This record gives sequence, structure tokens and C-alpha cells, in this order.
Amino acid sequence: MGPKVVVRMAGFLMAAAGLAAACSHGGAPAPVAPAAVAIDQTKIVGSPPREGPRSQPEAKRYTGIVGDADFARANPAKVVARWLSYGEARAVLWHAQIKKHAGDDFLMEAITRKMLARGWAEDRAKGVAPNADLDLMVEVEQAGLMNEYVLASFARPGWTVPAKHLAKLDWPRFRAYSAAHLVGHRPLRPVWFFPEDGPAFPAVPGQTLPPRTAIVPSQTSCAADHARFTALLAHWAAEEALLDGAPLAAPDRAGFLHALEKVQGVAPFGEHGATWVAPAVADLHEVAGFCAVEEQRWGEAEGVLAKAVSLAPLTPGPYGELAMVYVKRGRLDDADRAVTQALALGPNTCEQARLLRQQGYILVDRGKLLEALHAYGRSLELSPGNPIASLELQVVIGELRRRGGAGAKVAEEYHPPPPSPNAHITSCPR
Repeated sequence: MGPKVVVRMAGFLMAAAGLAAACSHGGAPAPVAPAAVAIDQTKIVGSPPREGPRSQPEAKRYTGIVGDADFARANPAKVVARWLSYGEARAVLWHAQIKKHAGDDFLMEAITRKMLARGWAEDRAKGVAPNADLDLMVEVEQAGLMNEYVLASFARPGWTVPAKHLAKLDWPRFRAYSAAHLVGHRPLRPVWFFPEDGPAFPAVPGQTLPPRTAIVPSQTSCAADHARFTALLAHWAAEEALLDGAPLAAPDRAGFLHALEKVQGVAPFGEHGATWVAPAVADLHEVAGFCAVEEQRWGEAEGVLAKAVSLAPLTPGPYGELAMVYVKRGRLDDADRAVTQALALGPNTCEQARLLRQQGYILVDRGKLLEALHAYGRSLELSPGNPIASLELQVVIGELRRRGGAGAKVAEEYHPPPPSPNAHITSCPR
């Protein structure tokens, strides 16, 4: 049969009876024959192992292919055998192809789950009785949506989606399929593979960075924190250099999926793929960029904030700060585009009011006074009595009157009045 298999716990020898099927993957494509790697033991345990860091005793207990005892009790030998073959495939891939990664990663799960589905399809063609979970995996694979299913069901920080796979993800079609076929579905993974000589789960890139609450400039001055931000950014740059994909920060799986959809085909993800990193990475760049704006270090601010936008493309704040940098560097079209992108992300009321004030400021600089009047008016509707918007609105009204009213054309050589103080300060809590 190839690998030596030991099934522990009385009552689970039935799983061993089906292992002959587990060692044959039929027509499913495999990168290397399973027999090429000896698997010392398969353990069926009473409860699933934890998916975080393990103590030494736990690591010793959970090594190799590990299955859930309750699942083994509740299912026929053919079903258990097929899942054990899935675990065996994970071991094979670890040793043969992607050993540098953790035992759990996007490619590992996507490849082995496709093999699971194809192997089960062959079993069913030979007359094996139906199984709802495995039958569903066959349907997902035949629909060409296994990559999307794997990400939606199992993605975790540290996973990397290579560029060629990222480009082919079809989220609209997957959402439609989910609404029709996956309502109430609970993703199943009753078998795990724990490498003996490597991590079972990926480390979270950026997890050692301080949280946002520890670096917000309201607690210290930006000048006092400049050296610390420089050191933290350098620390992250060294960590980022080791990633397989471009970093993409998200607080949870849903956020990661939305961000993946947002960056499809966008640099640098179109070339390098995407690696899920800790939200602290984006927070660091946003706060450091804010402080660079405060201290008028425009070149540094642009670089750090552009990185913040790339890290967290669904977060409006960095776009607004970046727009201010563009204004100061005379790139008004870029500034207008950044604010428009931020507003399109559906920010909260406070942030939307702030962005509209910023848009009004940019429009004044561009000589579009009537549009600026509307922007400040909408901002005041969301934030009644805001002193910045009220003052700017009066300036715009005065300029319009001076130039002949709302119907007057604004000359190309228009020069805006001096800006109001503190017009760019971010005042919305996060």
C-alpha cells in the first residue's frame, strides 16, 4: 500500500479498512505519487487540535495526519478513507513542493481539495453511496469555483494567493453560486496534516507590530514619534521582503475577500499576488503618513500613504491624507481622484463629511467655486455647524459674489484665497 498507517483509539479500525482507496488517487492529477513519502502514523483523535501555536506536548501528539474521531465514528469507511487520502496528499505536497510554507496555505488547501473532489467523483462513478459533503465538493469543483470556495471557507492571515490564481477569481459568480447552493453550509475539514519539521499554520506577517491604539499621535507628538515610526517601518520592510505576495491587510476573512476582489489586476498584486497580513501593518503606514503630513514632509508622506492605500484599499482615511499631499505638491487632478475614491468606499458619516470638506478645498484650488459650494454644503448637512466647513463656505460665497455670482465663469488664472488653518486635520475617530 505504500505508507505505513497506524490508527489509534479503539473502534476506528474501520478507517484502516478503507485506506487502500486512500492510497490510490485514481485519475486525479497529483504532483508526486503518494508512495514517494512514508507517513509514519495516522492518528484519529477525540477532538480537533487547536489551529494556533502548540505546546511541545501538543506538537508531539499532533504530528503527521490527524483525523477527528467523532467524524470517523459517524461516517462510512469509504468516506473516512477519502478524507485520509486528502490528508496524505497534503503530506505529499509538503515534502515534494511547498515545504517552505506552513502546512496550511492557499495552494495546499486548493490543490488537495480539488484532488479530494476528483477522487470522490471516481468513487461515486464506481457505485459508492452518496455523501452530502463530498458530493458538494464535486459540484464546486465541476463548477470551477474551488479556489473561491477555499478562500471563502478557510483563508487565514499568512495565506498567499499567487497572481495567476488571483486574476482568475470570479467573485460575482461565486456569490451567485453560494446564494443558490451554499446557504446554511458549514465547511468541513475533519483531517489535518501537521508537519514534523515545520509550522502547521502560517505565521501572521506583521503580528509583532504594535496595535493602532499604541501609536496614535494623539497620545504623543508626531515629532516625538518620528524615530519610532522610522524604525517600525524599516522592521516591516525587512519582513515584507520575505513575503511571497504583495501585502494586503484585513481584520477578518470577509475583509480579505473584499480586498482581494478590489485589487484584482491592480499593481502590485497583478504581478506578485497577495499575502494576507495583520491590520497593524496598514495602521502603521496610515498613522506614520498622517504624522508626515502634519510635519509637512511631503515626499515621505506620499510614499508611506501610497503604501497604506495599497495595504488597505477599502479604508477611506489614507486616500484623504494622500489627497492633501497631492494638493501640497500641486497635483490637483490626483488629489481630486483620491478623494473621489475615498468617497466611493462608503465612509462613515464623520469621515464622509471630512472628505467632502477636503473635496471642497481641492475644488477651490482648481477654481471650481460652484462645485466647491455644493461640496461644503453637503459636508455641513452631515456635520452641522462644523467650523471649518462654515468658514470655507463663507469664503467660497464671497469669491463667487466678487466674481459675479454663480453664473460667472472662473478664469484659468484663478488664484484661491489663503487656506483656513487646520483644514486637513483628521478629526474622525477610528
